Amino acid sequence: MRILYPVGEVFPNPTARSIQILNTGAALARGENHVFLPRCG
Repeated sequence: MRILYPVGEVFPNPTARSIQILNTGAALARGENHVFLPRCG
């Protein structure tokens, strides 16, 4: 499955919000999904 997870962050960024976004994307990708994190905004 392809998952589009639009974010308003610039990576790398040490904020808690950015870390949570990347951890969520990694967890989704472990399930054999293709996760895309395009920057919006």
